Amino acid sequence: ESVERELGNQPRLRAQLLQTLGLAYVRNGKVKPGIRYLRDAVGTLSQTDDAGRETLIAMISLSMALRLGGDLHSAREMLIDADALAKRHGLQQSPEYAKLLLNRGRVELHESRVLAARADLEKSLQLYQVVGTRRIEIGEVLGDLSLALLWSDEIPQADQPSSSEEPPVASIPINMPSPKATPTARYGFSRLG
Repeated sequence: ESVERELGNQPRLRAQLLQTLGLAYVRNGKVKPGIRYLRDAVGTLSQTDDAGRETLIAMISLSMALRLGGDLHSAREMLIDADALAKRHGLQQSPEYAKLLLNRGRVELHESRVLAARADLEKSLQLYQVVGTRRIEIGEVLGDLSLALLWSDEIPQADQPSSSEEPPVASIPINMPSPKATPTARYGFSRLG
């Protein structure tokens, strides 16, 4: 309420503060209030002129929070809207779009849609490599891509480093679950390790 009162006439600044608050709540495990702040940020930015990139970032953050809160359907719907916004604003070759593909791949992994996840994760990796060195993001994509490859029983390929000229971000030994485990169980096992 005080954010609305103090920053009502500065929508970008208000949305930036709302997004920061929302992400802070999510990172501290308080997903529901985080989602509320992120929804307000998306709503504010959606009504702001020339805020396509900022709106896309907020939508991706909201989708991530929804996924972490277990609402995969809403997370997917937000990513569909974010994809449409990115196309309207010509942002398909941006780091933000690579992040959208990464998050869509994560939703697909949670839904056990391994082939779709793998395709989005590979596109995300390629885009991050094209738009410049973003080591942390590339590491995130490689980790999730390894999971997708493990789920599809492409274990030798999952152990391969990226085809980029950069060295791998990190090498973490993974205890492989039973081959009979479902993709959802394998995801859980990987998160426990």
